[in-house]
Amino acid sequence: MSGVANFLHGRKPCSLSYLVTCSSDWMTKSAAVKGQIGLTPVEVDIRRDEQNCWTLNGEQQPHVAGCVDIDLAFTPATNTLPLRRLQLKRGQAEKVLAAWLVFPTLKLTQLHQTYELRTAGEFHYTSNGGRFRATIAARPSKLVAEYSGLWIQEQGL
Repeated sequence: MSGVANFLHGRKPCSLSYLVTCSSDWMTKSAAVKGQIGLTPVEVDIRRDEQNCWTLNGEQQPHVAGCVDIDLAFTPATNTLPLRRLQLKRGQAEKVLAAWLVFPTLKLTQLHQTYELRTAGEFHYTSNGGRFRATIAARPSKLVAEYSGLWIQEQGL
């Protein structure tokens, strides 16, 4: 999965491109983020091994061991990975543990997430112990198209 997020953070323009590589069962293998936050260059390399151990720019990240998904805080596109892997049926909910790349610090932390399929293409999402809630609209391919009015995929993509 690849994409570019262009947005303002405070008064700083941000442009971050990302490339996420995953296995055939939609488990994250690696993620690369490059770009700028204001005038500050960004280059992040994240890797997960077969034992679900993670590195960030070559440094071990034991506090996110066991996570299978990457969640890039600056784009909901990465929610596509668990949506595809889980194959939820209507009314079914599943909990997952993601390695969350926090923005703008670009540090990894564990994030407990729950996905529930409400209707065809509409998922209820919670994280942070239920303190954060969102509705995710997804295309039939499970590609995230809209995220609670905060983000919407450009038409034609």
